[in-house]
Amino acid sequence: AVVAAAVCDDANTNCEAWAASGQCTTNAVYMHDRCRRTCGNCTICSDLLDGCAEWQADRQCVRNFRFMHKHCPKTCGLCGGRPLNSCHDEDIKCEAWAKQGECAGNGDFMRDNCKRSCSLCAPGTSDGQARGQQPLPAPQRQQQQQQQQ
Repeated sequence: AVVAAAVCDDANTNCEAWAASGQCTTNAVYMHDRCRRTCGNCTICSDLLDGCAEWQADRQCVRNFRFMHKHCPKTCGLCGGRPLNSCHDEDIKCEAWAKQGECAGNGDFMRDNCKRSCSLCAPGTSDGQARGQQPLPAPQRQQQQQQQQ
């Protein structure tokens, strides 16, 4: 079902230009909240297809973001509900992992644990430093590479 137009609108006049430059994908957290109409986020948040959980397990929420965003937003965690007042890294190694390309290569882990280093902080959030006292396990892909060495 489509949300009423009064509820689902763009909060910024630049949304169309940003969307044209790919921001609906590359800056999805901000655009999902501020440019709902332009980015096609005007539906009630639910999965439209039955295979979403299986595809998520295969990391399709990251690898095939546009398709999954449209068809499996609930499974991919794109329904909102994230607190907007805090944006931090859970581990002091997040910045190094981000520089190694893990934000794209291991998006689920990095989105959950390294928001600051992956530039996933929405406007108006506090941009805190890494707060984790104990290191988190390395992202899955990085662990596999280390085991092969």
